[in-house]
Amino acid sequence: MKRIAFLLLVFIIGCKSSEISSNEKPIVFMSKTSCMGPCPVFDLSINADASIVINAQQNLDLEGTYRSKLSESDFTTLIDAFEKSNFFAFEKSYTSMMTDLPTTTLTYRKGDKEHTVVDYDNAPEQLKALEARVFNLINTLNWEKLK
Repeated sequence: MKRIAFLLLVFIIGCKSSEISSNEKPIVFMSKTSCMGPCPVFDLSINADASIVINAQQNLDLEGTYRSKLSESDFTTLIDAFEKSNFFAFEKSYTSMMTDLPTTTLTYRKGDKEHTVVDYDNAPEQLKALEARVFNLINTLNWEKLK
């Protein structure tokens, strides 16, 4: 009986710890909205353990929810790029009077500090380079389908 109670306790604790880690906010979050053309639509989360989840909605080679993982060096290089860009100094929004452009939302979190930038148009090249770096992960990683 004690053995069953112990196994049940281990199971409950294991489930609880996976709940906690799955509820953790990502370090990097990026989403792209649609346009009238073939713009990719997705949201992508990069977590502190270098795991990545993408919800690919349209105009990508992937469709559905997938996961992958960055190597330690690729993860470090990506985070260094965010740090070197002085991401927290970017404006919260870049817009223009243009119509039918996709919107890219990029969030970076470091500790308790979090900054989100919405890029519709006229974003600085350093921000565009970060967006491209994150977007390029879609085509360079091996993805495992979740749903």
